[in-house]
Amino acid sequence: MKLNMGCGNNKLQGFVNVDVSPLAGPDQVVDLEVLPWPWADGCAEEVVFNHCLEHLGRETPVFLGIIKELYRICGDGALVKIVVPHPRHDFFLNDPTHVRAITPDLMALFSKKENDAWREARASNTPLAHLLDVDLEPVSLVVEIDEPYRTQHRTGLLSTQDLETAVRERNNIATEFKIELRVRKAPAPARPAPGATAFLFEPEWSSPQWRDLLLSYLEAFAPGDPVALVLPLDASVSLAEAEGWVVAAVLDAGREVFPDVVLVGHDEHLMETLRRFEVLHRLTAEGGGESGGPLALRLVQARKRRAGA
Repeated sequence: MKLNMGCGNNKLQGFVNVDVSPLAGPDQVVDLEVLPWPWADGCAEEVVFNHCLEHLGRETPVFLGIIKELYRICGDGALVKIVVPHPRHDFFLNDPTHVRAITPDLMALFSKKENDAWREARASNTPLAHLLDVDLEPVSLVVEIDEPYRTQHRTGLLSTQDLETAVRERNNIATEFKIELRVRKAPAPARPAPGATAFLFEPEWSSPQWRDLLLSYLEAFAPGDPVALVLPLDASVSLAEAEGWVVAAVLDAGREVFPDVVLVGHDEHLMETLRRFEVLHRLTAEGGGESGGPLALRLVQARKRRAGA
């Protein structure tokens, strides 16, 4: 999938053209400041923000949430193309709907490679790539220059060094940035091979029971065990929300690597997921219901220990 965000009247062929206003006739009407976005994890191979990103995220938590959503919906290697007005040009300053200056240095905060280099140099740049667990690697940058400076530079009347100094120090020299980023993601963990055991638990997500069960599961099984905990989601819970809750529970348990937790979205077919497993144990919310066998016994014992703690 290719997404053209905030398309307005600038539609792109071969893209899903997205805008907050139906007046532009987009393919999808989406408010990009309302999170999570309505696209699946890893579905996008290219995302374009053509004079769009500067209109989003006046509040810092909203802007950072947008970056996390962008990273979530992109597949590994996806290309993100951003065109924004230069923050010291009247094109940016004169529009009251421009709420955030977007610069190459800002977007570099979301690159783990850049974050690591700053850490080695003991620089004070905020390591947002690691804090948000995103990785947007800079690929290319074009700084568009306004007239008459573009012609003066092309004809040699203005040196590159003088032009760069003018861009840094003066207004209305550069008109816009064109920034390209590459999304970097670690390979997804392998799902259990056929023959593994699935523990199916259909939780009430508004209660703490699913979390108690998950902590028991983490206590009972080690990475590499032929076992998975399958948690179906109801329509009121998004995949992004559930992933956040599961990761938080795992970290609270003091784990960094953990057995497989399979989240089944409400629009997915649960039985297709369960057919991958040779053995299926259904779990109840109150502690009984596990089938026999050594793996199930380990989970029963872990649940009893947690109940007695």
